[in-house]
Amino acid sequence: MQKKGFLERLIGLPRTNPRLLAQLIFVFIGVIGLAVFWPRVITPPTIPYRDEHEKLLIQQTVAYELAKTTIEAQRTLWRGFAVTVLMVGLVDLLTTGLGKLVAKRERRDFEQFFGREVTQPKGGSVAVFNSPTVAEQHLDFGNAPAAAKNAKAVAEGIQHVVPYEDLRATLEISRQFEHFESRMDIAVDEKFKDIWPEGQTVIAVGLGFNAVTARIALLKPGLFHVYYNETTKAGSPTDGFSIGPAQEKYQSIPNYDHALFARVVEEATERVFFVCAGRTAEGTEAACHYLAHHWKDMLRLYRTRDTSGNKHTITESLVMMLRHVEGKPDHVEECRHIFMP
Repeated sequence: MQKKGFLERLIGLPRTNPRLLAQLIFVFIGVIGLAVFWPRVITPPTIPYRDEHEKLLIQQTVAYELAKTTIEAQRTLWRGFAVTVLMVGLVDLLTTGLGKLVAKRERRDFEQFFGREVTQPKGGSVAVFNSPTVAEQHLDFGNAPAAAKNAKAVAEGIQHVVPYEDLRATLEISRQFEHFESRMDIAVDEKFKDIWPEGQTVIAVGLGFNAVTARIALLKPGLFHVYYNETTKAGSPTDGFSIGPAQEKYQSIPNYDHALFARVVEEATERVFFVCAGRTAEGTEAACHYLAHHWKDMLRLYRTRDTSGNKHTITESLVMMLRHVEGKPDHVEECRHIFMP
């Protein structure tokens, strides 16, 4: 491993950083300029004189006063330039340093909430989707060119179909992870039916048809429950959810839909798992949106004491019931949250 230089150890910036180099050059020029042009007594020029009386007369001549004024004006100008350069360098250096400290704190919060795996070089996270398989002849490409429809052509090699809403929602989470230089992979649930990915934080996307969501629910029994006695608008049975040991269900509200968010901490390893799911595909998108944009708010919940005076630890599991405006998954808010040790 390459040995870090003093500046790199001091403020955590690489020695090859162009901005840091520019800052140091500005500071150097400013310091040197102040040292050279700092106000001081000007030595009058040496002029031969015959006696002290003549010396006083010479020192009071207009030429000498003009020379002294000109020299001091030049020094004042250069001194002002040096101060300006020094201040620019110091302010920019201070701004960078404070930004570095804020980014370091945000990264520490990010790792605390999402798990230590997310910041590891070979770690990161993996978003896991349910994996419906569709026979080639049953795929309906409604916007395919007319020539493809007339030929009754079929797409070959498609093994899994992932809902567009799930992918769009996962991209929002991925953008947040990119801010912290954390990698996010995607996978289908059949890959992790029996094993967990090594060194990665798992985010299950989808409710009752995702095998990984069901596995995560078993890690913390009673945190949330998935059932299948809900009804679609077409009248078919579908999945729903409840939260907490009391299995609290959502209350139907006109023009609103509900979603589930869970942060599950495995007791033995303190490894963190997430579930973003909804009654509908839009609900799943809303849960992902909430995680992407409100994870800091949820972290503050952990640090805030509840009504009984208890302060929750980051190793507790958290489940939330969310609701969003139908057709607007980004208009999402919390209805209820429950912590479980």
